[in-house]
Amino acid sequence: MQKWIEKNHADMIRKANDYYSPVLRTLDQRQVAYRLAREFAPLFARIECCLVANVHLAKHHGLPLTIQRGTGLGAGDFFNIYPATWDSEENFIVKELINPIDDRDIAYLEAHFHRTVPRLQIPHMVLLNYLYEILKDPQQVAIVLPRHRKSFHSYLMKAMKKVSKPYDQPNLHLRSLTVSDLVNMLPAKS
Repeated sequence: MQKWIEKNHADMIRKANDYYSPVLRTLDQRQVAYRLAREFAPLFARIECCLVANVHLAKHHGLPLTIQRGTGLGAGDFFNIYPATWDSEENFIVKELINPIDDRDIAYLEAHFHRTVPRLQIPHMVLLNYLYEILKDPQQVAIVLPRHRKSFHSYLMKAMKKVSKPYDQPNLHLRSLTVSDLVNMLPAKS
């Protein structure tokens, strides 16, 4: 590896500069795009989730989701977890925002996450079943997920044991180096 680096030092520097120069020229536009994305992402997530929730409501013939708030299954910093049923379907859990007045966009972003991540086909993800708009003040979205026999913590612990660790594969760390890491490994020019 060291010989390859020494042989290709100039080429690596040229390639790094080829990637770096366009980034530097467009840095202002990237910052504007990032700011706009941060500003409008919650609004787009809310629109997406409201549309999807309406489709899911239509699939259930307009019948309301029954959330059993008297039987809390758990809580995190932002969400409470409750058992739920919808029409003739059972064995659901609902993630519901604890303080929707504080920042209801969190629930819509979380729902968007639950819709988007399964497309990455990551094994052992808890897949979204439905979204449901809770029509109270303030309006919010309930994230409807399948209920597992075990606790969510037990499910995750079991799933994590099945996922291979990246360090189980020899030399994987060499494949995950960035250009910056490689340039820093180059010997200094004399």
